[in-house]
Amino acid sequence: MPARNASVNGCGADSATQLDTGPAITLGFEDRERLLALGRDLSRAWDSAGASVETRKKIVRLLIAEIVVDVVGDKLALVIHWQGGDHTRLSAKRNKVGQNRWVTDADVVDLVRILARQMPDESIAAVLNRSGKATGRGNSWTRTRVCSLRHGCMT
Repeated sequence: MPARNASVNGCGADSATQLDTGPAITLGFEDRERLLALGRDLSRAWDSAGASVETRKKIVRLLIAEIVVDVVGDKLALVIHWQGGDHTRLSAKRNKVGQNRWVTDADVVDLVRILARQMPDESIAAVLNRSGKATGRGNSWTRTRVCSLRHGCMT
């Protein structure tokens, strides 16, 4: 199967547009020095208590020019093109069709399969909650969630 390419463009274009849309801001000497210091210590700016998700997104958009993704078999080969001209290569495992990160542990599925022979769903939910078991999304168990698991995974 030939590798497919997907390019995520526009990160740099978005940041350039965002910078050009507002009025010019003139910084005083102290403000300029503080801003340059934050640039030198990016982790401090990133981890700052005042840094919102939107601020972090803006930082990422300013740093990354382009991300190129090649799908090669069951792997994703990523190349991040940074604004300064550097490139970083990453590799990630690709999810199989129908697979996602919200998977209930196999031991919980097996336990539900065994308990379903003797108990109603509401009782199974109580047993799972007392045992400290969580759903694939980290939620507590309810009758509806046990029923959904039984009919979705165990057919």
